[in-house]
Amino acid sequence: FLVSNTSKEGAMNTMFLKFASLQWKVNEHLTLEGGAILQNHYITQEKFWGYRFVAETFQDRYYGIPSSDLGMIAYYKFSQKIGIDVALTNGEGPHIDQDNNGSIKTAAGIDFTPDDHLIARIYYHHNASGVPGRNTAEQLYSVFAGYRLKDIFRLGGEFTRVHGYKNYENLASWGYSLYGSLAANKTTSIFLRFDRLLFHVPEHLTVDLPATGNAYIGGIAFTPVQGITLSLNYQGFDFDRPAKETEHRLLASFEYKL
Repeated sequence: FLVSNTSKEGAMNTMFLKFASLQWKVNEHLTLEGGAILQNHYITQEKFWGYRFVAETFQDRYYGIPSSDLGMIAYYKFSQKIGIDVALTNGEGPHIDQDNNGSIKTAAGIDFTPDDHLIARIYYHHNASGVPGRNTAEQLYSVFAGYRLKDIFRLGGEFTRVHGYKNYENLASWGYSLYGSLAANKTTSIFLRFDRLLFHVPEHLTVDLPATGNAYIGGIAFTPVQGITLSLNYQGFDFDRPAKETEHRLLASFEYKL
């Protein structure tokens, strides 16, 4: 008999709904949504970056924050230029139920779009600990700004700082990502990106963390027909630890959108 609880991990063929929510558009300004919702933490940056199929944006890539979660989110648009969002979720992703320790994640963000070219976002989340022995709340702060000239050119950057990473006391991380792209013609564009990731780890703490260092991403994206994008790109990582050699990878990436 199977006596261990595998409800959180599932089996090889386990499936779950990543997005499954009810949305209520109260009026032209206010929208409420509940269920397995899309979290609005790095979605603004992700849409601006535009090459998720090549590499995730900073928070997703290094901190592994799930793009969806169980909970509620409210969007309020003051005008076409300013909008806010506030979310209350369980903080552990859509396939894990609320735990007995009451881990709750609260988040809020502000999007500012003064015109068709500029966009900015400020975001904060407070994720209470649901792990026994860890009483520190994880707090994340991020700032993003980008400039776009139609589909010809875009340049953006984001900075992120985390206190109490994964609810460990005095464990902090911070870093930034700079990226841009330039269209060579209607079907081909060139993109570049640089990431810097750092951690401050207390001497007494032993925990597995993403490697710190500098990431370099660059390549060409080609869209032969609408909905299909091909990319040949280079991705390298220069580790802060001198004993570890720089990683070099050449990738062929593919995206298909319905």
